[in-house]
Amino acid sequence: MLSSSGPARSETVESAPSAAIRHPLQPLHSPSWTLSLALHIAGLCNFAKCFQYLHTHPNPINESYGWHFQFLTILGISSALDHPPSLTFPGILAASVTFIFGFLADLSRSNVLFTCKNISLLIATPVQPISCWWQSANIPQLEALVTLLFWPIYLYDPTLLIDPTVSPQLPLSIELAFHFFPTLFLMIDTLLFSPPWETHALAALSVFSVVGSGYWIWVERCYSYNNFYPYPLLDLMTREQRLLLFGFATLLCWSSFLVVRASYHILNGKLEKGVGKKKE
Repeated sequence: MLSSSGPARSETVESAPSAAIRHPLQPLHSPSWTLSLALHIAGLCNFAKCFQYLHTHPNPINESYGWHFQFLTILGISSALDHPPSLTFPGILAASVTFIFGFLADLSRSNVLFTCKNISLLIATPVQPISCWWQSANIPQLEALVTLLFWPIYLYDPTLLIDPTVSPQLPLSIELAFHFFPTLFLMIDTLLFSPPWETHALAALSVFSVVGSGYWIWVERCYSYNNFYPYPLLDLMTREQRLLLFGFATLLCWSSFLVVRASYHILNGKLEKGVGKKKE
């Protein structure tokens, strides 16, 4: 809550373009022309690097149906070249959209754009860690999902995620750009530059179930045209096993949402009814 310290203080807040009014639990100002803007510029530069890599290092996925958007990581990087980059695309796409909203909100100080950023962040953060887990096997929630899925599988057996006959293993710097930094940027934005998530747990589960079902339908459609799955791991499974995997990924994404939401309150506290901030 804002403190009333006289007219002079009020005028100073209104005239300073970098000092934005924030939620009582939000640690840092956003939208603003300072740290928030710097974070969103850094994130967008990383996401642009990922997309540039996909274009400058083409592989058979570029010519297949669905392009790199067959991969969860890419979808996440965009709310990221072979299978790994494509997987990164789902995560990178969502993250990019989120940070574009944040960047524009910082420049314009628009509450509408800031709200759009926060809504997109709610989906993108939990998914990125899961998308990374998937790619490694084959987040905040989408990006968190990407991270959680990717690295365990990658460390166990990278060929489950990338067919070495189609694409060589990516340099570590590129792997980090696709499967680590998006989650890091989104988590910083969520925990330090955003208001708390008030979405009910069951409502969040419904949203992630729709997202998971939609991705499964999309992957199966791409398979009907390409006759191969983006992740070699899926080719080793029966239809029932793939269904269980997608269901598990959905629950993992939802769990990521719950963990991120709880982490926010542990770090920033909770609001007492009608009063200010309450630290736990």
